[in-house]
Amino acid sequence: MKNKGFTLIELLAVIIILGILMLIAIPSVTNYINNSRKETYVDTVSEMIKGASILVNSGEYEVTDPNTTYYIPLSGIKTENGEARSPYGKFGDAYVVVTYDGDNYDYYFVGKDEADMGMDELTSKDSINKDSIKANVDEIYTDVGIDGREKIIVFDGDGNVASNDNARMTVSGNGRTGGGGSGHNSPSGLLCRRARRLSKETCPEGNKWGCKGTGYAYGATVTYGSYGTVGELTPGDAFDCDVNGDGHYDAELERFYFISDYYDTYEGTFDSSVAVLLYDRNTGSATNHTANTWPQGALDALPTEEEWPNVELYKSVRKINTSFNYGHISRFDYSGHVARLISYFEINNACTTMPWNSYYALDRCQYFLTNSGYAGPGGCYNYENVVSHPYLGAIIPNSSYGCTRCISDSNCAIRPAIEVPKNRISY
Repeated sequence: MKNKGFTLIELLAVIIILGILMLIAIPSVTNYINNSRKETYVDTVSEMIKGASILVNSGEYEVTDPNTTYYIPLSGIKTENGEARSPYGKFGDAYVVVTYDGDNYDYYFVGKDEADMGMDELTSKDSINKDSIKANVDEIYTDVGIDGREKIIVFDGDGNVASNDNARMTVSGNGRTGGGGSGHNSPSGLLCRRARRLSKETCPEGNKWGCKGTGYAYGATVTYGSYGTVGELTPGDAFDCDVNGDGHYDAELERFYFISDYYDTYEGTFDSSVAVLLYDRNTGSATNHTANTWPQGALDALPTEEEWPNVELYKSVRKINTSFNYGHISRFDYSGHVARLISYFEINNACTTMPWNSYYALDRCQYFLTNSGYAGPGGCYNYENVVSHPYLGAIIPNSSYGCTRCISDSNCAIRPAIEVPKNRISY
């Protein structure tokens, strides 16, 4: 039997047929791959938006101003899958953009990856699909406000304000004058934002004072301050304030607590446009501020313009009522410093209706006790005394009764308070 092979014509016919099939199949396969990539891109962006919404709702990112457009970089958003990666490579400039209308948050996306694929315009969460992905995205802008919003804040990957549109972010200071001192134009821009994590300590064993004396068990967690309510300022609300003006909100070194509206010692009235916030630690040791060194010793421990350039006092001269070295002071000048001692009236307004030296008078204001030894061996710090009594008033965090009260003493440390126009606080 004779073997018969393919003829040349038959081979050519097969090749032509295969070529036609490939011409038909390749675009289909290519389209399938491209569509799969775009769907993966959309899924990734959706996942990042979901991650951003969790961070915003939990307070990790402070999004509270209805007049601000907020840019959150993908590097600052953590998801179950870890780092966001585009099917076209790593993301380059890419942001989840958030706005707040007083009740609800809206989310957008803008960004590109290593292959310059992405969305170069703010695309609403509800409009993101594979048709919204563009090729050859050139540049991502982070200075675009949504719906006419005047302010723009761009966060870094750690949740700090990386930059802002200075022209839009400028907040005018309020020049004020009054008895006993000159008014000032406060530095412009956002100064304080709500804390994202509260300070905590563990109540130690065997100490009958402090946290043990006020009912905490050994090993119990003492939490200082509160996250507060959006749109309201309540005594004890925790804030991080960029007092050194570096654009970062350092929870470790820039933690403050809202105490009260500003109290004018000359007018005897509160000013609701200015907030007084107390630092969470002392800036001088107790041994440096005895009756012999007061009041200069106290001034030496208060921050100066060089140390905290982003704040300043409402009035540099205040009326107090303090005796020292058998003399009497009724006028005290804080010039050269940007913080002062907290006032008795501000403490009383925030914390108690009890007599100024009552035991347990300040127990509901535990945020006064951070870094004071309340959960440990003890300590105290001074305030502006207004009662007719020697020396300076003092906050005592743990007496033998485990209480917190105002007494009179000068041998206590110094804890600064700052004055901040409320239009410089994000709350």
